[in-house]
Amino acid sequence: MGGISIEYSKLENIESDIVYILSRMKSTKWSTLDIEEKAIIFSKYTSELWKVHPFSEKNATKISA
Repeated sequence: MGGISIEYSKLENIESDIVYILSRMKSTKWSTLDIEEKAIIFSKYTSELWKVHPFSEKNATKISA
């Protein structure tokens, strides 16, 4: 990553972050875009979704057995 850090969603924001990203994807006027624009925008949304998961060092909680 060349020293670049990734900022993951906070545990308490995971659901709202996913809903927000998916709603933006749904509201995108895909039919008005050419294939290159679609690829760029879809890649952006995919990378945003990738950062929203419960298993990062920054947002994981410890569960006692």
